[in-house]
Amino acid sequence: MLSGTNAITIDRRWRQLWKYHGSHRVKTFLWLVSCGSLLMNANQVRQHLATDATCAVCGHGYEDTDHILRKCFPALSIWSNIIKPTSWDECIHSNIQDWIVSNMMYPSLYMTDDSNWKPSLDSFAGYCGTE
Repeated sequence: MLSGTNAITIDRRWRQLWKYHGSHRVKTFLWLVSCGSLLMNANQVRQHLATDATCAVCGHGYEDTDHILRKCFPALSIWSNIIKPTSWDECIHSNIQDWIVSNMMYPSLYMTDDSNWKPSLDSFAGYCGTE
């Protein structure tokens, strides 16, 4: 059982996630990301459903959720257009669950002035095939 600060952090993540006012598909996608349950190659290897964890898009040796959503070159090309240059390192290297919650709670934290988290996320989720 979780206790203390860790339990509070996780509870805060879930509460913020379920407050999201986008489409149900995007909310479900965010929940799967937060649980680490997307069936990326790394998860398939861990579950003995595949033998290779390599990213099929860029050839990176370990395709996990963080790689696909933030570090693979198609994701980087999307985020590079909407993330403030001054926030780039923090955005790309932070814990993915905390990153999602931070963007939901404080949309201007990472995004450029002309960007908005919700349409950006809806577009990105559509790119990932969830819409």
